[in-house]
Amino acid sequence: MLPTTYHRAQAEAETLDALATEGQEAVRELNRRIRSGAERVQRGEDPERVQSDTARAKAQLQGWTELQHTGYGKVIYLRGSDGRLVSWRIGQANISVSACGVVNRNAPVVSLLIHREPGDTVTMQAGGIANEYEVVAVALCDHVVGLDGGPLEPNFVRVVVDDAAAEDIDLIQDLKASLRRHFGATATVDVVPAPEAATAPEDPYWQVVLQAPVSGIYAEEAGLSGKFMTRTTENQEEALRTVRGIVAVQGVAGSGKTSVALGRLKYLANFRTGESADSSLPNPEDFDPGRMMGFVLSPSLRQYLKSTADDLHLTGMHIVDIQEYVQKLRIQRGVGVVSRFEFLPPVRRDIGAASGTMDWLRGADEAVAPLVAEVILPPLREMPPRPDDDDGRRIVPERWLELARATFGSRRFSEHVGRLEATLTAAGPGNRFRMEELAAQVDALFDVLDHAITDFERVQQRRLAIGERPALRTAMLGRLVASLRRLRLEEFYVEAVRTGKLASALSARHASEAAEALTALSERFAATPPKLAPGDLVTILSLYALASWGFARRINEISHVTDMADRMAVFIDEVQDFSEQETFLMAAAALPRYSAITTAGDIFQRLTRGAGTPDACFPLYPGARKSVSLTINKRQSKLLADLSLAVRQHVLGDAQSQAGLPGVPARVWLYSNADLFADELVRRILSVPEGASVAVVLPDMARAGAWYQRCEAELTRAGRQPTVSQKSDLVRLYHVHFTSAYEAKGLEFDVTLVPDLNAFDLSVPEGRAALYVATSRPRGALLLAASGEQLASGFGKLEEAGYVTVVPWEG
Repeated sequence: MLPTTYHRAQAEAETLDALATEGQEAVRELNRRIRSGAERVQRGEDPERVQSDTARAKAQLQGWTELQHTGYGKVIYLRGSDGRLVSWRIGQANISVSACGVVNRNAPVVSLLIHREPGDTVTMQAGGIANEYEVVAVALCDHVVGLDGGPLEPNFVRVVVDDAAAEDIDLIQDLKASLRRHFGATATVDVVPAPEAATAPEDPYWQVVLQAPVSGIYAEEAGLSGKFMTRTTENQEEALRTVRGIVAVQGVAGSGKTSVALGRLKYLANFRTGESADSSLPNPEDFDPGRMMGFVLSPSLRQYLKSTADDLHLTGMHIVDIQEYVQKLRIQRGVGVVSRFEFLPPVRRDIGAASGTMDWLRGADEAVAPLVAEVILPPLREMPPRPDDDDGRRIVPERWLELARATFGSRRFSEHVGRLEATLTAAGPGNRFRMEELAAQVDALFDVLDHAITDFERVQQRRLAIGERPALRTAMLGRLVASLRRLRLEEFYVEAVRTGKLASALSARHASEAAEALTALSERFAATPPKLAPGDLVTILSLYALASWGFARRINEISHVTDMADRMAVFIDEVQDFSEQETFLMAAAALPRYSAITTAGDIFQRLTRGAGTPDACFPLYPGARKSVSLTINKRQSKLLADLSLAVRQHVLGDAQSQAGLPGVPARVWLYSNADLFADELVRRILSVPEGASVAVVLPDMARAGAWYQRCEAELTRAGRQPTVSQKSDLVRLYHVHFTSAYEAKGLEFDVTLVPDLNAFDLSVPEGRAALYVATSRPRGALLLAASGEQLASGFGKLEEAGYVTVVPWEG
């Protein structure tokens, strides 16, 4: 160990003590400022200014509380060209503490430094002068405790120091205790070597290496500290710091796609503290996590994503699955209230490939729009009656008729309604949705009315009498409500199907593959009452999203046309498994002034039939888009990472993936009797430490349940806890999880066993993707096996390239 390791350890211990003092004083002062708000107003200060100051103080208090909870996770030690040593401490909280060298997470210097390694050089600007520095060391600091003034002293449970001058890293357990031992009997810091691997004989793919243990009084705190925001790569950092527009995060398994996507939302939420504010954000306080929404495929994914968001202190962020969101919108829009429908339950996750596309939605928009025009435009052309309120009753009938003809009967008014009709009834496919901003265009008649009033006043050479303008606007509101109340898109969609208008629109778009879906749809809608499948609801709600786009009024009588866009930021996880319309509908929740939509996914991990192409799903957001590709598998050991990349290349056909040259091929144990091979599975599981996370992964839950039945008795007798697990169960420790590739996707385990490769259907893309998901779950240990007399032909290229070899299992 280098002598400098001790000096750096001592510096971090002193920094923690100073940071604890600074934090406790800051929290007290911020609480005082928050409590003093009412007194300041009583003293005559501007209430709006006091409210703004209080909101900022609350945001800073949240930042300081987060800093006390998470501390900092990385220290970059630099040496300048003049020999001067400086250090930067980076955490996930957006709070700077200059006295301690802690920089706020959103500071530009963080992006410059966070991915640097020992030996790198970096140029930094100071006072307009460029200075060159060398990175002499990097320290990773894990699991801080005691910064909040509680019973524990400020401390790091673990510090890892990587020095450019050393061959190996130094791992320090319990920073303060190590320093006390240094000043006592020992002469060095307590450096703990990495734990040795538990290795099955002659199997380099079975390397069970657990993280260094965390125990005792620090065990609970250790599980609460997120690390991602202090471990980002240069490519990941680029995605995080994109403030506006759509960011698509793509990447291989294990590259941290979900963390990057959530990290972008964390970066935006950090602006609330007011530090390193982006000049393009007029209201940084808007980015409260409570105004953000994350979307997942299923309820089992929701809890997992919520725990990840909580680790990033995105407290209050809404996480919903697509079925829950669709039902929420259905209730809000009153689908099934005005008209009676039978709602069919979802049978399986498979999506109708044709009926879930954006082409289908464009066809539906084209077919429904003329029907809408026939119903909602007549109320706009009618001469409105005099309002029955105080303003209206003060106007004599003759005067009201004069006012109505001059405004509602004006050329301006009729031309606007005429343009709206022309848009809705235009023939043939167009580049723009016909019903986009429909309600907002009706609402624009208020501006037309104001212009017509101005024209009338100019002709009359006098202003309207008191109460006349409000009466006209009340009449306009009545016409708007009367018109939009009739906008029941579920009824128009059913009519478009029954009358063949949808079929004609799709035919004009050359959507020949839609014939089968149209036949099924026609049969459902011919019933009494019509039967709505989940996919039908998505189409109907997508039409509502178009029609209500930009309509800001909140009127109870027409709440079904209220704009859906009410979220400052939206995150869509596993986007490749949603239909195009589902992605469109979820994205429509994002406010267009920021267009802060982040998607995470990988087309080669698509497990859902009929899912669409995400690139086509954002026509309402025409601004800048960024795609970030993550190519480094940070989850797995190099041997396993090369194997999973080889599966991606040779089985899934990803030409962009180039796996490293195979060293030792992975063994695939070939067996004929599954009940007997279950004994080998149990033996392998019992050979790993009980603290290891273990998953047995099959193509589906039925097969997972069958293998659970084979292994349950022996594992239970040995004190292990076998369970058939869905996504929310898979984060539980000290269990042996039997699960499917679908449920395991997005998670990682110390040990993964895939007991039947031949059960994966490699003839379809979803089956090949499931295999890739299964083989890319383990961090260090993987067992592959297959039933039958030979490995399925789909594995041929993988075997020929030398990545796997078949070995008969003889029990």
